[in-house]
Amino acid sequence: MSEELKREEERVDPTEIKETKEMEKKKSSNLLAVGLAIGIGVGIALGVALDNIALGLALGVAIGVAMGSALGSEKVKKEKQEETKEE
Repeated sequence: MSEELKREEERVDPTEIKETKEMEKKKSSNLLAVGLAIGIGVGIALGVALDNIALGLALGVAIGVAMGSALGSEKVKKEKQEETKEE
């Protein structure tokens, strides 16, 4: 059995590797969307509390984009560190 598994691992298709890298890039862009959604929610709540929804929404978008891009860059940084460790 172990010999069959080794043979299957050797037959990895390069297109599959490309697809997985593209999927990982999409996941990091999803973090921006998640951060934006959370930021808008927080911003609306802040706007209601301050009795100025427009200001709260603007702050929420800014906070969300900052939070999402920070999460995305953190993930990219970890992936690069893992790649260098593997080599």
